[in-house]
Amino acid sequence: MKNSSLKIIALFLFLNGSFLSAQEISGTAYYKVKTVIKDIKFQNNIDKDFKERIQKKYAEGVEEEFILDFTDNESVYKPKTIYENQMERKAGEIYTKNPEQYKLYRNVAAKQVLFESKLLGKYVVVKDSIINWDWKLENGTMKIGDYECKKATREYEPHQHKEDIGKDGKESKPHVVTVWYAPEISVSHGPGVYYGLQGLILQVEDGNRTVKLTKLKRNKKPKEIKKPANGKVITKKDFNEISS
Repeated sequence: MKNSSLKIIALFLFLNGSFLSAQEISGTAYYKVKTVIKDIKFQNNIDKDFKERIQKKYAEGVEEEFILDFTDNESVYKPKTIYENQMERKAGEIYTKNPEQYKLYRNVAAKQVLFESKLLGKYVVVKDSIINWDWKLENGTMKIGDYECKKATREYEPHQHKEDIGKDGKESKPHVVTVWYAPEISVSHGPGVYYGLQGLILQVEDGNRTVKLTKLKRNKKPKEIKKPANGKVITKKDFNEISS
């Protein structure tokens, strides 16, 4: 009788442990992205009043809202911001690099990236692979919401970003991006191109752009992450050649 009771207890502990280990992390993070641009270049055919309004707006800083849905291995990042009119939407696409029609899907297990956007007026899905960023773990912590966050930095070369080419055509000095991530949320996701740490990235400081978490929801049940499928699938090389 005693042996039978021990076996039942052992079985319960095994099944309970298996259930807990099988539970998948799932949630939705809401971010506010602020971009400050002092010097905007416009085409000659752009209305003067519109130019002045946009220049003033971006000099003061434009804020946009983004949503990140995530599970253990998958995430999709998309904008929440709706622009006031078609011209402002176009300016937002050009100068913040964050088009309104935009979805960034990432599967860390499959090492796959899918980017959905508009190209020449038509939707496309750009297929790419995961980049293993060389993060440097730094000292220091910061409390963001309910989470104790750790600091990491990464230096990147200006040629990785077209907007970093100076007026004289020469590349500017390397940039350093600083992020704060929460080890308690043990996924390697983050907003946009910021990912690859042992915890969800909650805040980013990157030159003229800052990204801050405004709300985080944890799901009791895993949320389905849908891959972008609205458009023809092309390679990153094809996308760069067409859009350049």
